[in-house]
Amino acid sequence: MPLPKLSPLQSRLAASLIASVTLLVLYFAFMSPHFAYAADVDSIRPEDHNHERLLGGPFLDFDFEGLELREATYEAEFVGVDRGIIGRATTDPTALTNNGMQQTNIQQGRLVSYMFSNASLWGPLTPINSGLPSQITLNGKNKRDLREMENLDDTEDDQEIEDGEELKLKPRQSNSKNQRLLYITVTACRQPSPISNTTTDPPPQLQLYVSQSQNNTNPGPGQSPQDEVQLVGGYALYQLNATGDVYIGVYGANVNTTYSDVWNAQIAASIDEPYHYYWNSSDPNLFLVDSDNNSALLYTDPLILDSSNTTLYQEWMDMTPPFTVFASDASDNSIMGMQNSYCGLQTKAQISASRPGQTTSAIQTGMTSIGNGSLPKQQFYITGLGAAKTYNIALAMNGTTSSGDSLVGAGGQVFKMTSFTTLSGMLIPYI
Repeated sequence: MPLPKLSPLQSRLAASLIASVTLLVLYFAFMSPHFAYAADVDSIRPEDHNHERLLGGPFLDFDFEGLELREATYEAEFVGVDRGIIGRATTDPTALTNNGMQQTNIQQGRLVSYMFSNASLWGPLTPINSGLPSQITLNGKNKRDLREMENLDDTEDDQEIEDGEELKLKPRQSNSKNQRLLYITVTACRQPSPISNTTTDPPPQLQLYVSQSQNNTNPGPGQSPQDEVQLVGGYALYQLNATGDVYIGVYGANVNTTYSDVWNAQIAASIDEPYHYYWNSSDPNLFLVDSDNNSALLYTDPLILDSSNTTLYQEWMDMTPPFTVFASDASDNSIMGMQNSYCGLQTKAQISASRPGQTTSAIQTGMTSIGNGSLPKQQFYITGLGAAKTYNIALAMNGTTSSGDSLVGAGGQVFKMTSFTTLSGMLIPYI
């Protein structure tokens, strides 16, 4: 049968139709999932080290039928993670620099993330100068010995060492060409308040998480690999031999049915010394000399062990008194849970010489050599107290004697809290 003779216009229309059909067939052929997988994946197989993992199927196996339909409102969900465990940070970790303290509010159920970079880790060490004539000693140990104790066990509440117990030390970890000792500290300056006035216990402590793994750059509850440390008395020190970037998370538990408000905390990392420091010793470095119905006289321990070094003796006696004290009525529970934190005591203690607005007559202080071997010590004369009342009191120092941003140890030092009870009697003459 002879083909019909087409006009020039019909010929162009037929050719266009045939070309369109051919392109359509080729389009569907190349868009086939099996064909695309073979073309795209197999072509790079020699260089793709994850090829075998791609062939293994999805990483997470979950039941789509169990998903609950809900209204179209935004709520972040994470497959395989219980939302009740953690509120993840939605921003990149905040960079920490050497001795550069960061202060932030931590909402209940939220995680705040930080990173100490490899560049900061291998930066130059900062000269350490406490501004004191000599190192402080407690039970024959100085601060450099005490800071090398084992990290606090977060499963125990009684972190203080009992009287008479020897300090548990571990060999000092020295820096090397492959690793450097890093100190990470966290202190709570404020904590959630009880909703009911019948609640006397402090809220849960903040939790510190640390990771050096690229597989966990936002350490926190439920993550791995990582190390976890719970703050004790509002303070945590974690030291590690770091080799590169260090990732840090600080988490506050969700207890909004019992406590309201947020935590406020300071965090710092240092390759020199802990930025914040709590003397985890049985010695509070402070003792009551005498008291009456509204005042108390307290001394620090001797600041040197003997008076044979007359130059050192005179340097201590001539210096501006380096210590301060924080005290509160024992019936006031607001400082409990932050008693090991300088900024916590500074914020909540009822009696403080360093708080703005504090009357100067409440605490008078100076250097003395009276009593106990005629050695230099600092004395505190506290007035305006209640009769026959018990007070919790902690000796502290505002970092170094010249505290400031990015200085070694500028976050403050706190000694173990102790207590005294006022008596009835004659007023104590201030010496």
